[in-house]
Amino acid sequence: MGFFSGFSSIISSAVELVSKNVAKKGGWKGLLTGGLKQFAFSFIASAVLGFAYKKLAGKPKQPDINSFTNEALGRKSLIRSPVADRSIIYGSVRKSGAIVHAETLNNNKDLYLVIALCGHEVNSIGSVFFNDTEIQSGHLDGSGNVNTGTFNGKAQIIKHLGATDQTVDSTLDSASSVWTSNHRLRGVAYLMVKLTYDVDVYPNGIPNISAVIEGKKILNVSTSATAYSNNPANVIYNYLISSEGLGASTSEIDLASFQQAYADCNDSISITGGTQSRYTCNGLILLNKKPVEVIEDLVSSCAGTLTYQQGKFKLKVGKATSSTRTLTDNDLAGDLRIATRPKRSQLYNKVKGTFVDADTNFSVKEFNTQESSAFQTSDGETIVNEIELPFTTNSVEAQRLALIVLKQSRQMMTLDLLLKPEHLDLGVGDVFALTSSKLGFTAKKFYILTYTLNADLTVSIIAQEYADTVFDFSAGSEQVTLATASAISLPSPNSVTAPSSITTSDNMVASNDGIVSVELTATITEPTEAFIGQYELEYKKSTDSTFIFAGRSSNNTFVIGNVEDGITYNLRGKIINTIGVSSSYVTANHLVIGKTTPPSDIENFRAEPNGNQLVLSWDAPTDLDLSHITINYANTLSNADFQNSTVLVKKVGRPATSVTIQNINGAFLCYAVDKIGNMSTNPAIIYNSTANINNLNFLETINEHTNYGGTVSSTAVAENVLMLATSELFDSASGNVDDATAKNFDGGTTTANVVSNGTYDFENTYDLGSLQTAQITAQITQSVGDRDRLFDNIGTSTNNATGFMDDEPNNFDGDAPSKCETQILYASSTDNSTFTSYQVFTSTQVYSRYLKFRAKLTSDNGSATPLISQLKVQVDMPDRVISANDQDTSSGVKAISFSPVMKTTDYALGLAIDNMASGDYYTITNKTASGFQVNFFNSSNSAIDRQFDFIARGF
Repeated sequence: MGFFSGFSSIISSAVELVSKNVAKKGGWKGLLTGGLKQFAFSFIASAVLGFAYKKLAGKPKQPDINSFTNEALGRKSLIRSPVADRSIIYGSVRKSGAIVHAETLNNNKDLYLVIALCGHEVNSIGSVFFNDTEIQSGHLDGSGNVNTGTFNGKAQIIKHLGATDQTVDSTLDSASSVWTSNHRLRGVAYLMVKLTYDVDVYPNGIPNISAVIEGKKILNVSTSATAYSNNPANVIYNYLISSEGLGASTSEIDLASFQQAYADCNDSISITGGTQSRYTCNGLILLNKKPVEVIEDLVSSCAGTLTYQQGKFKLKVGKATSSTRTLTDNDLAGDLRIATRPKRSQLYNKVKGTFVDADTNFSVKEFNTQESSAFQTSDGETIVNEIELPFTTNSVEAQRLALIVLKQSRQMMTLDLLLKPEHLDLGVGDVFALTSSKLGFTAKKFYILTYTLNADLTVSIIAQEYADTVFDFSAGSEQVTLATASAISLPSPNSVTAPSSITTSDNMVASNDGIVSVELTATITEPTEAFIGQYELEYKKSTDSTFIFAGRSSNNTFVIGNVEDGITYNLRGKIINTIGVSSSYVTANHLVIGKTTPPSDIENFRAEPNGNQLVLSWDAPTDLDLSHITINYANTLSNADFQNSTVLVKKVGRPATSVTIQNINGAFLCYAVDKIGNMSTNPAIIYNSTANINNLNFLETINEHTNYGGTVSSTAVAENVLMLATSELFDSASGNVDDATAKNFDGGTTTANVVSNGTYDFENTYDLGSLQTAQITAQITQSVGDRDRLFDNIGTSTNNATGFMDDEPNNFDGDAPSKCETQILYASSTDNSTFTSYQVFTSTQVYSRYLKFRAKLTSDNGSATPLISQLKVQVDMPDRVISANDQDTSSGVKAISFSPVMKTTDYALGLAIDNMASGDYYTITNKTASGFQVNFFNSSNSAIDRQFDFIARGF
């Protein structure tokens, strides 16, 4: 449902109502009851329709609901009724009209309106206004669709000028089943407007729609051509003869006076910045208004006088004119009465009032007040006369008309004359000169206000003092630039400032049941918008096409729960003002690193020896997504690092904070590992040298580097470095070599091309020579490489949200902090045939004869691989002590056998012998790893038997 649903019922087409609602007024005679015609019938004429002179009579009327100001404001308001007073448009005005048809279509998304502007053909329809937003003709495409600004794509405007042969609006006809080809509105100028629902564009429903219109085509009294004109003489002529005006016949028009008035109105007047016509007439006539009032409004546009005398209408406009004749005392048929100053109620020295200003979109405004300090000093006070100029739309023209009224008010002398019959041809509005020795006048000009033909054919006239300077205008001294309200910059309710940015962050939260999730927090920056109502946020994964509504709130911060780690989210936010209009969106992207953020480093890592055991302990980490603790070992007492260590304890589950291991010397590296495998950035390291190593004897170091002559399985050796192999070799990949810029060579072109794991078996089986107990310790030197992380191609990631070089945590070209590991394993056998399964070790004791060693390489992400430059196992053997008591010789000889045998013959041997006499001695012969032989002799070198104890210490 669109917001037009409130306008759900279709307003019945009011074409017939509009066409029938013409006032049947008859001729002008019926409209002038008590008006002009009665003066003509009695041979009396008066300038009752004169502008400047009319304003002299009495106090100005007080504004009421039918005043010009209220009418001018109302003419721009859309009438939501099919019945309205008809009007005539002369010149250029801005006007709305009555909605004579309204219909919603396209599932209530589109509202079609037919707005009748006036009941006659107009010359043109220019800019259209939606409320106070102007839509110029250039903002419409060939079909009338608005293609720029606020209403772009949301409105269609088709203009119909009201020709007598006008055809149906094809757009509405095609869309509607109600509006048919018979709905032509011939003789009615109208707009067909289609509004497409959008709450941001039409927050308050249907806008007030009005248009700038060049009005009725009328007869040019000078050329006899019919065309658009705003010349007051043409306008007044048309109204007089129109059936909708006075309905006078052309024979009742003094055409010559209208032609002269036409020329006078076209005079070019110099003003600041150029010229303008002396007078123009631009306004609106409502046909429910009395014609006498209409004519009074029309002549206000030209400071004119319209009289009806001797059966004809005669028009004169405000322009200095020469006298038609000069009268003297000899022309008087009776007494002359003179008034030198009008009554106080007829006097004023300041003129103010209103007009419609075309330069500010036809708003009703006050023109610059015209006043005279000299007049005010003379009068002793400020006396104001307020006037209305309903057919004036230019500020300078309004100023000139007000000046005429002000200056004319100072022509205060009036004459009451009785003239001889030879002056019957004089008329209202004529200017004559009076020379009188009695009054001291020499060709002084007067303007005839009233004219009466008496029974004896004498003529009674009342005339007012007249001066040509009344109509003078000096732009340099008298023109004032109009200070307008448009200079005040008020915020438009339909224009909302967009926020400048969205700030984002994410963090982990734990629910009551221990489930850890990630929240994304987004804050829309507060703009300098004065009328913020609410904020609105939407989001989506960057791979999705549809945004998800996150909420609308008076709070500018939003929390989005259960977002996914390692995913980039697109966010967009906007502001909705207090009347429901939205700003444009501001956008942001956020890479979620909540769970992918490495856990905190281990704190207070410590080691406590306990005999041949070592207890490692640490403080419990506070990370919500902690999975376990991993401890690595490096056979060094200084400068230990992750890459050159091997896993000692793979996993110590939370909440445990200690583990017990064999007490061995070396470095222990402790890491926290989260639930997705991220390791803490820096290891906690302790070095242990408390293990007793005095009884260990170095036997041999088994080195596999640098030739790596053993067996590879899913591993490879390149430049004396052992690494994981790839699933696609570079030479096997399709495409050109130069195009594979994001990978290392000989690694194929596929992302995550490294195999998940592989092994390297040492070249030879190690033989201890016999069943022996040996201490084996793995030693490795390695780095880590990542084929998919060439530095020049690194973008955003969980470790680098910006993708900038300075934010990259790793070294150049493929270095990675982890994501892979190497383990050393061994298998043992007593017969070199049947071996145990491989077991991971760091440093351990074994009892066996034959040992095989293997390196297992693992990649966690399919692109990282260990790069092993040194791989070796050190073999040590502990001291052995073999002893026996009460060993008896036979024939002076005793052979001792070791089981198991020693590894070397370099062992110490000690004997304790019973019953040795003076001169007795012994010799040790056949000393081997398997044992030795003792030979006893007396002083004569003869073999003798003796009993002895022995102890052998070695390995």
